[in-house]
Amino acid sequence: MKNNFLKLCLTLVLFASMFASVFAQVTSSGISGRITSGNESLPGAAVVAVHVPSGTQYGTVTNADGRFSLQGMRTGGPYKVDVSFVGYAKASFTDITLSLGESFVLNTSLKESNATVGEVTVVGTKPSPYNSEKNGASMN
Repeated sequence: MKNNFLKLCLTLVLFASMFASVFAQVTSSGISGRITSGNESLPGAAVVAVHVPSGTQYGTVTNADGRFSLQGMRTGGPYKVDVSFVGYAKASFTDITLSLGESFVLNTSLKESNATVGEVTVVGTKPSPYNSEKNGASMN
């Protein structure tokens, strides 16, 4: 009798643990997609999504296939999404609303831009080894 009671309790605990995972709650959503230019994928394109009411920013870059995935985002919206890549015109999307537990699919194609990038000059100097702030092994 004691053995049957133990088996019954073990069986109930097993079923309860199986059903507990079914009722797990998802509290976020995401955006995923592919960025191309014509038929070519754009690896390294920047994707930035901004939750307009709170100002929360989510960002990523595309992989070698031009695909990206932003997960763990707030549900609802509206969101503003900007996609940019050097030498291409920036694409902007507004009024995107995310559903709970689902990933919004955003596939887009960027067009080449004729904007020229100016020359960048970087100038630096080496600090003096006899700096007055460096006067020992450590400073407290």
